Amino acid sequence: MYVFNWKTGKTIWEVGICEEDKYGQYKQYADTRCRIVDAAYVLKISKSDIFVYDITPGRQSDDSDYDMTGSPICQLQLPLLAAGYRVYDIDCYVHRPPSSHCLPHFECDPDLTVLVLEDEVCGRHEDNTKVVIFVPLSLIRKVADRCRTSRGSGSTTTPCNSPPPKSVSWDEWAEHGARLILLSRDSGYAAVSTLGSRVTLTFEHIVPQQQPHNDSEVFLFDVHPHARAMLEHALEAPGMAQRMSVSDCFTATDAPIFQGPVRSTLPYRVTRKVVPNRVCYGIVHVLQDGLGVDFDH
Repeated sequence: MYVFNWKTGKTIWEVGICEEDKYGQYKQYADTRCRIVDAAYVLKISKSDIFVYDITPGRQSDDSDYDMTGSPICQLQLPLLAAGYRVYDIDCYVHRPPSSHCLPHFECDPDLTVLVLEDEVCGRHEDNTKVVIFVPLSLIRKVADRCRTSRGSGSTTTPCNSPPPKSVSWDEWAEHGARLILLSRDSGYAAVSTLGSRVTLTFEHIVPQQQPHNDSEVFLFDVHPHARAMLEHALEAPGMAQRMSVSDCFTATDAPIFQGPVRSTLPYRVTRKVVPNRVCYGIVHVLQDGLGVDFDH
């Protein structure tokens, strides 16, 4: 994985995604993802953790084209899974609001931009569950700043002498700053789109009478710390309970996939839209002041 300065063409960060197993063989993890937080941090996202790397300009040496950061400054743990469950596939999305002079009257606050993690968890009986996590980039930046300060921001490190990353449990870093949603295998989930703090989850509108072409059902989430001031009824939209589970605390009773209780209390509000069946499957996009839809011609 590489991060480039597109203005200078310089490689400012590089890391491998291969690890050595107990037999001395190197294996590559194709499920690893990479996302940029800002000019200071980049993320390497695995099936169980988010690794935060420091890419600030001061870390680059004068006698090298790039500084390969050998160790992340912190390791943010995702919720631990119960025995018999594993993450089959991962994906992640982030889309900052554009900066332009041609903006609508309403603008998304770029400081509220969220990272959306999408994990496919499978169990012994193929009862797959989709775990969707909303994480504000500002939260990751805050935790990373704290970890960088504690390890000494002025010190120079190389891949050989870098201290191990600080491991931060989910309860410690995400309980009050993130939001977790569970989707069952038969929820009809189709796609996700995000812009700033707003995220759409699109589902097949499964109505037998409308076969073979069903409308799409779209839930638009606005996830940010100030959403708690919104009306209480905005915490749930019609039909939401049939599609997903949202809770401040998932326990073994309602979420057996987790090793223990998982808390996430980031405020949100949600609205529901139905997209006509003539619209192409799953292609709904979040815009600055509404939703955009790609039509099937």
